[in-house]
Amino acid sequence: MRLTDFKLNKRDSIILIIIAITAAWRVLLSEHAFFPELANLSPLGAIALFGGAYLKNAKAYIFPIAAILISDLLLNLFVLNSEFGAMYEGFLWVYAAFALIVLTGRYLKANQNVGRFIASGALAVFIHWIVTDLGVWLGSGMYPLTAEGFLAALVAAIPFEMNFLYGTFIYSGVLFGAVELLKLRESKSEAAKVVAK
Repeated sequence: MRLTDFKLNKRDSIILIIIAITAAWRVLLSEHAFFPELANLSPLGAIALFGGAYLKNAKAYIFPIAAILISDLLLNLFVLNSEFGAMYEGFLWVYAAFALIVLTGRYLKANQNVGRFIASGALAVFIHWIVTDLGVWLGSGMYPLTAEGFLAALVAAIPFEMNFLYGTFIYSGVLFGAVELLKLRESKSEAAKVVAK
């Protein structure tokens, strides 16, 4: 990893600002904050997909995961009054899932279209479901360490993953749509400059 991998151009700065605003919005949406009815629609999957699709090299992983980490810490400190100590149990499994979702976003980057967008969103939710519930199954002691126990953990998580699915698709639509609108606006202004010459 080289220092130049972290250099921000104008485009990267805009992407980073969008990620930071979305992560801050997540804190505001928490069940103890301003919009509790929207708390279950998490933007985290969208942040990871978006970062993977629009950022290059190490930035694709570091910036989205740092935004998720900072929002986790802020929620824990200010909203949950440090209920989980420094970090909640099983967080390594959660962050491993987000790193894999960033990788899914890298796949989307190659050729952005509606089909890939839907497939990437669905894959992101599947990754989150399997990886995080693998952590619950192995580490919580709530389920027997058998195939049936893992299946029970997966089934118990379905309502949470449905919320993750809705949040991932809604926020991905907003984030990806915002950047595509910015690109369209920029290309129109470039075309206007060419016509004016």
